[in-house]
Amino acid sequence: QIEQIVNNKDIYANNFIGYTASLKFAFGNNSNLQISNSLTNNITNQDNLIENYQIKDYRNIWKNLNLMPNTLFPINKLNLNYFKFNVINNTSLIFNLNHTYTNKSLGSNLIYNNNFIITQYIISPKDKLTTLMFFFEKKINHFNLNFNIDFNKVEKEFFINSILSKYSSNYFSNSVNLKSNFKHSPIHLKIGYNYSFSNFTNNGLKNKQYTLQNYIGLNGMFKKDFYWNLTATNTIFKLDSSERRMLQISPNIRYSTKNSNWEFYCNAHNILNINNAEILTNSNNIGFNTETIVSTLAGYINIGAKYKF
Repeated sequence: QIEQIVNNKDIYANNFIGYTASLKFAFGNNSNLQISNSLTNNITNQDNLIENYQIKDYRNIWKNLNLMPNTLFPINKLNLNYFKFNVINNTSLIFNLNHTYTNKSLGSNLIYNNNFIITQYIISPKDKLTTLMFFFEKKINHFNLNFNIDFNKVEKEFFINSILSKYSSNYFSNSVNLKSNFKHSPIHLKIGYNYSFSNFTNNGLKNKQYTLQNYIGLNGMFKKDFYWNLTATNTIFKLDSSERRMLQISPNIRYSTKNSNWEFYCNAHNILNINNAEILTNSNNIGFNTETIVSTLAGYINIGAKYKF
């Protein structure tokens, strides 16, 4: 059937004219702004064009509903990118914004039966994606500070049992980190936090997820023979109906001398959570949502030695 479609090129012939445009501004050697826009065409693959049913596994069946070999999927992309590096002030700044939009894309119609699902490939009326990234880093005296933001937004339209459904999601994450950079100090410090938030709207049903993590890390050397580090993290997982907290403390110590082939160590991980703390995750896909509780590994202490030949 595919060979017949491919050979009949005149019947399914179609034309598409796209473009790519870019504008770039340079503000010296270490600063750059670029704006670009493009209109391109996406194509489907041969598997999606087969009109007969295809068995994917024991519960899923595929079928082409209204796709043709000459079906066009125009994609409009807009990009804004800016970066600046200042060697004198020890600063770095990066900003990137992308927006992708199409009012005709490869979509699906999910037909739910008692024991199996039929996925019909169709033309979807809407597909949007917006992403944003911002990064800033600066050296302040003997410390390195960095700040990061990520954001993405998705909007899709699909069908469930031939009824139009809408899916949207927003994801935001932010992190701030401070790290010491002392030339001569027995102790070095690293401290910061990571925060993420996501919300989903799946055909009118909404759910959210938060994750907040604070951490501190200390490391250093004692008389050039003992190396040690201590890391502590406090994490909060929160869903609409559940919440979990987890405190992890992980100390490590290593001893080795310059003229010896022996190295002795003691590594400990998550020593306060011997009873297996739990992590909450939220997996949201088109048509369904899943909340999962996963137990972490139990804490442990590892004592050992190494000999270098």
